[in-house]
Amino acid sequence: MVIPRGRIGRFLPPLLSARPTPPTKGAKLPSYPNKTTKRMTLRLSLLIPLLLAAISAAAQQPPLFNDIHPFWIPQTTTAAYQTIENGQPTAYVLNAATGKKQRVDNLNAYAAALPKTPNGNAMKAQQYDNAPMTKDGAYTMMADAYNLYLRNNTTGTVKKITTDGRPNASYAYNPQATEPTMGNASGFWIGHTFFSFTFDDTDEGDIYAINSLAEPRPTLMKQKLPFAGDKGVRHYRLFRYDADKGDGRLLDIDGYKDPTIVLLPYRSETELWLTRRNRAVDSLQLCRVDVKTGDVHAVITEACHPNVDITLFSCMIINGGKNIIWWSERTGRGNFYLYTRDGKLLNRITRGDNIVCGGIVNIDEKRREIIFAGYGEERGMNPYYRFYYRAALNGKRQQLLTPGNGNHDLMLSADGNYLIDKFSRMDCPPVAYVASLNQPTKRHLLFETSIGHLPDYGWRAPIPFTVKAADGKTDLYGLMYTPCNIDTTKRYPIISHVYPGPHSDLIPQSFTIDDVGVQSMANRGFIVISVGHRGSTSLRGRDFRGVTRGNLRDYPLADDRATILQLASRYAYIDTTRVGIGGHSAGGAMAAAAMMTYPDFYKVGVAAAGNHDNNIYTQWWGETYHGATPIPTNAALAPNLKGKLFLITGDQDLTVPMSATLRLARALMEADKRFDMFVMPGFDHGLDCPYYHRMVQDYYVKHLLHNQP
Repeated sequence: MVIPRGRIGRFLPPLLSARPTPPTKGAKLPSYPNKTTKRMTLRLSLLIPLLLAAISAAAQQPPLFNDIHPFWIPQTTTAAYQTIENGQPTAYVLNAATGKKQRVDNLNAYAAALPKTPNGNAMKAQQYDNAPMTKDGAYTMMADAYNLYLRNNTTGTVKKITTDGRPNASYAYNPQATEPTMGNASGFWIGHTFFSFTFDDTDEGDIYAINSLAEPRPTLMKQKLPFAGDKGVRHYRLFRYDADKGDGRLLDIDGYKDPTIVLLPYRSETELWLTRRNRAVDSLQLCRVDVKTGDVHAVITEACHPNVDITLFSCMIINGGKNIIWWSERTGRGNFYLYTRDGKLLNRITRGDNIVCGGIVNIDEKRREIIFAGYGEERGMNPYYRFYYRAALNGKRQQLLTPGNGNHDLMLSADGNYLIDKFSRMDCPPVAYVASLNQPTKRHLLFETSIGHLPDYGWRAPIPFTVKAADGKTDLYGLMYTPCNIDTTKRYPIISHVYPGPHSDLIPQSFTIDDVGVQSMANRGFIVISVGHRGSTSLRGRDFRGVTRGNLRDYPLADDRATILQLASRYAYIDTTRVGIGGHSAGGAMAAAAMMTYPDFYKVGVAAAGNHDNNIYTQWWGETYHGATPIPTNAALAPNLKGKLFLITGDQDLTVPMSATLRLARALMEADKRFDMFVMPGFDHGLDCPYYHRMVQDYYVKHLLHNQP
């Protein structure tokens, strides 16, 4: 993406609006209205020429930052990218076999003239026919609003074959259908046997919100949302119908009480595969479904303590159903294992004492190898950086494909023989290379980017840091943002911008200009940090992520405080008497909990859309990351509050219900604690908008800098 200077306000409004000093080279920054701004009107006849002039001026300026996205020209081994040079679109191509790079004037014409390479070893998405009609045309499956109907195309007769379809438990895509319709049935044919994998949410409880902005009068919003510990939860259904015999039934696929079931994409003429895990999320099974009989057989069963890693777990059926690739943390870190179709373990595929395996991006069944993402194996580098490796299925060979200190993205050519490796860090803009899979260390530079004019507009590279967790042993990694015009002889308040996961800490690892406005916040006179607390990610193994079990409210708090104290010991300009903390969603819950757990340390907190009571939040979150026991709430901490706490919520939030914020507010009232609160009308869980960013920043300015914003 090319960001012209004149349009940067569209892409980075928080960064620009918060710039404390004017940029160099005469550029003028847009700003948001504040409370002193007077309402102005401008006639349209005057506004249009001004807009046209601004657009013309923006087009003549060089890019502020040129974020290049490389790609393979389809069906070739030629890599390409487009950029802006001297204000003009420009394209470059690189021949992966020779390493020759050249500029081309007409990329489309050049691409059309290239010889096409047939798809080779690159893994292709499995394509299955979900047509409503059998391949031989004998039968068509149809559906009305909720139930299935079979049409015999030889006789023309139509027969209703299910009667249990209903709202929230439908076999159909369109609940508005008034009669049996072709293309409305959810499911697929295997021969003359039809399968429909659906779910039944009728036992789940409802959650409500009011659309106060609806015209002519407010309306009630409702959706299903099971809470942790609820008796009524989702039930999964696999319906099988033999059209030749006229026999249909729901298959017994549960295996556990209230399981979560996933139907795998692989299927053949003889079998389907599914995974199921128990409600306690500590046992997982792979099952094979016999197409002919409907029998369900457990092939692999694995106990997972403290819980299944639902973020990284994956399973693939390969070699025409002969083998299984299975992800497991049995060593404490996620690796891939090879099994026979009957569940016999053959070997561990991936290697490394510290590696945590992410997703598989390619399976080459001819070469008997996989390409996968891995974390934590490269010595001396941030364990959150993603690298790519090639490993033999027999576990005897593994090779790094993407060297370089940064977070990597990989793209394979159509024939699977070449790769584009683009990588960067938050303090280093992207660079990209092209290489052969057979010689990944022989690399051809495709492009490298620079920071361009970003410093002129208030950007400053964040400082990566490593500290010890509160246990004094575990390394934590994070980023520190400082004002672009920092004076190291002065003292600055510090704000911890938090999102504790547990599934991800959301800290960017690849180059990002102004992640959720943290640099713009720093530019208003703060030190802002983000750190990956213990429990905040799956990328560092079972023991790191497992600290959340039984401790969902409190697990990140001590680590955050320990991080701030260690950074203050390194940087004299950090003032630990003025500490703020803020975040959204789980980050909002953490901010409030921190304010009330360490009330003498954290002085100002912003808690936006926080799940302050995980007992009234979605079932899978609390039961996966905490367990079956009741989950401690932020309301229980209300009597401890001393500092300035700002609660924010959207009135139409059906993800983290506004009730969570209101229950905390009520508890604070009952404890006779003063706090600030703002309800954003018309907003759901996503609060991102200029008003929100400015409101949050202004709160810190007022209560940490003691200035009027």
